[in-house]
Amino acid sequence: MPKLYEYLGYTLFVYSNEHEPVHIHVSYQERESKAILKVTLKKSDLDMLEIFGLDGKKLSWKEVEGRKPLKGHEKKEIETFILKHAFDICSKFEQSIIQRKKPIFERVTKRIR
Repeated sequence: MPKLYEYLGYTLFVYSNEHEPVHIHVSYQERESKAILKVTLKKSDLDMLEIFGLDGKKLSWKEVEGRKPLKGHEKKEIETFILKHAFDICSKFEQSIIQRKKPIFERVTKRIR
């Protein structure tokens, strides 16, 4: 279970046996939910990534079987962090799941606005 980030008490990680679509598990206290990202490449600029969720939003949430889900205000708190770090999350997901390499863990202690 490679840990990718710690942010203000939240732990963001992936399971090493996971699969696409790109997603990240977020745990906080005794709760856990899964944030799903859909990545599309802009035709106008091959270096730019756009992040959209499955429902047209920037990301969508799913419950994790056997775990209590994050509360609404907790999801809102961590969404800003996830969207700000979406490109790095996608890179770390690829490193961990596709390349089978251990991604670099980061601890962020300042609130992202």
